[in-house]
Amino acid sequence: MDNLSDQRNYEVISSLEPHKSLTDADADEFDSFLLGCDCDEASPCSATDTCACCLRLPLAYETDGKIKLEYVEGSSQPPIVECGSLCTCRGGCLNRVVGRASAGSPPGVRNSAFETFQTHDKGIGLRTLVNVPARTFVCEYAGEVISLEEARKRSDTFTGDTYLFVIQERSGTASSPIRTCIDARRKGSLGSVHQPLV
Repeated sequence: MDNLSDQRNYEVISSLEPHKSLTDADADEFDSFLLGCDCDEASPCSATDTCACCLRLPLAYETDGKIKLEYVEGSSQPPIVECGSLCTCRGGCLNRVVGRASAGSPPGVRNSAFETFQTHDKGIGLRTLVNVPARTFVCEYAGEVISLEEARKRSDTFTGDTYLFVIQERSGTASSPIRTCIDARRKGSLGSVHQPLV
């Protein structure tokens, strides 16, 4: 990963970064989807009848950190909602696979097990140096969180050379979806240089 910065005049980051184009209203809307549970070792997040995060959507992971088969084989995969910074559960929580990986200790493949390389015809690629077990978290797609207006501007400016994702989320009470725009063209993580495998 060390040579990614040199290869693309690129800033390597490990988590999402808000861009100055986001208004206070954008940030408030984004934060409105964040929940926090009050689970602990006595009442862990896998106890879905008490965990606020697991009540929203079922726990997606096995005890070894792999994604449950129903998430992979089902005809419609629900989004995975993990415990986050507003939760009282900590390190060993079964619902923090991506969060632990972003903090540097994933259960499975480590970021150091990858290398970037120049492909023949597709730009920079990412390859693993070890076997990756099935259903194992690989890496997070991180970049700048930008406004929808900034996303449109960048899309027009960088036609054909874009790393832009727009994610739509619907809440049962919201009248319109929340759109989160993530751009990894200027700064991002390992996830910005590989084709998703899901």
